[in-house]
Amino acid sequence: MKFKIILLTALAVTSCCPKLYPHKTENTEHTVVVTETIRDTVIRVQPDSSIVQALIKCDSTGRARLEEIRTLKESARFQQTLTLKDNHLTTKAVVDSMGIYLTYKERNKEEQQVQTIETVIEKEVNILKWWQKWLMWIGICSIIIMSYYAIFRIVKLRLE
Repeated sequence: MKFKIILLTALAVTSCCPKLYPHKTENTEHTVVVTETIRDTVIRVQPDSSIVQALIKCDSTGRARLEEIRTLKESARFQQTLTLKDNHLTTKAVVDSMGIYLTYKERNKEEQQVQTIETVIEKEVNILKWWQKWLMWIGICSIIIMSYYAIFRIVKLRLE
């Protein structure tokens, strides 16, 4: 009984094998792409207006005089001046530009990470069927039995 337990333990220990995992190779590639685009743009300014209402009278000599300015509304971008000299009314208006031209850079940053995992799977090409394995074991046992028989016959012939 002790021999059978030792034999079963030895058989169990020798039949255990670790599980083999397939080989993996990982490759990670990190890419950063920065693109700069130069753009021109025009910023439009809202329209603006200004008004002047004045009273011009002639005196007894026939000269025109600027009697009173009834309404003078100036805007933020529009400055005006009025002058009356030698019967000539002169108005001067100065206007700032109506559009602002700007150049700006637009920067885009793209990050890309590519990870490739290659798994190597080992595949057995020739897997024996159960009956082929059984025939192999019968052949091995037959060779062992024939060897014992041949040795036994040779020893028996030498002893006679």
